Amino acid sequence: RADRISAKGTSETRFFEEARLTAGLEHPSIVSVHDRGRLEDGRLWFTMREVRGRTLTEVIEEVHAAAPTDDWSESSSGWTFRRLIDTFGRVCQAVAYAHRRGIVHRDLKPDNIMVGELGEALVMDWGLGLHLALDMAVEGPADSEVEVEDVARLARYGDVLGTPAYMPPEQAAGARDLHGFASDVYSLGAVLYQALAGRPPYQGGSASAVVRQVLAGPPQAIPLVAAGRSVPAELVTISERAMARSITDRYRDAEALSVDVLAWLDGAHRRSRALAVVEKARALAPELTRVRAEIESKRKQAAALLEGVRTFDPVERKAPAWSLEDEATQLEVAAAARETEMVSALQGALTLDPDLAEAHEALAEHYKSALLDAERAHRPADAARAESLL
Repeated sequence: RADRISAKGTSETRFFEEARLTAGLEHPSIVSVHDRGRLEDGRLWFTMREVRGRTLTEVIEEVHAAAPTDDWSESSSGWTFRRLIDTFGRVCQAVAYAHRRGIVHRDLKPDNIMVGELGEALVMDWGLGLHLALDMAVEGPADSEVEVEDVARLARYGDVLGTPAYMPPEQAAGARDLHGFASDVYSLGAVLYQALAGRPPYQGGSASAVVRQVLAGPPQAIPLVAAGRSVPAELVTISERAMARSITDRYRDAEALSVDVLAWLDGAHRRSRALAVVEKARALAPELTRVRAEIESKRKQAAALLEGVRTFDPVERKAPAWSLEDEATQLEVAAAARETEMVSALQGALTLDPDLAEAHEALAEHYKSALLDAERAHRPADAARAESLL
């Protein structure tokens, strides 16, 4: 791209510093600069790969629009809540890579995160980036001279201090000497806040109004602004820790944050797999109920046919009842195999997720049914076994 810079000095230097910072960042989720220079007419330029897609802001809006009630639903374009958090996790990993290189972004927000046409997450706009070791960023007025209105003005023009709704208190206060990895961690927590709540952590009619809110205290609790949706408590905790007012209370860097996000995603993935297993196991229950009813029916028919039959009566008179009993026995063998399959599946689901309530409930239902059957049939040993399992 080529941009005309009307003012020399800070703007021009910042343009080149963005190119210098991102040129050294080779990561799938970071769009790095390939080359830079100045045209003959004085315009500055740098080249990077073309990105086609949309912002994370749009994705968040789509996910929340698809879930007007408590149930998270898949959007028309295939986005789900878990896919949204997975994208956020990849963003955390990209920022963690930058942190390992000593670079702080300082303007992380959903509008600076692109989701490509193939679903890739891309962290954009490193214009406010700071290399902690080299101190490459261009700074503005001294900290002591920064007032709320100055902060709002700078933020409004995308200069130095970032975007008010997502900036940490130390950044909103102009304490640039405190800018570091924890500043990005706070902003990532604010992005997660928006993913969970459906709106930014702070809102106001002007940049200065938002800055005042940031300086005044923490945002409203996520569950209170999530429009009645059930948000995972673990993710709420992660966002709150990332957005802690005190720097020392936050994750030390984006990598530490990503560990917890990925751990939640791993748990969610295992839960999803376990729930699928439970659904398959539950699908066997109606068939088992039908087979058991058929077994009981055949047993009763056989008993009715044998009623009044004497031991010395001809085999021909007993054969129909014996045939029904044989059929009932074969069905019992088949039912036992299906029952074992169902119980094994539910226990397998608990191997994936030991606390999965749905699996425990399904097993409890099964053992309760087995207990009642054993008691009705006067099989005390079977009843004791089922009761113990229940």
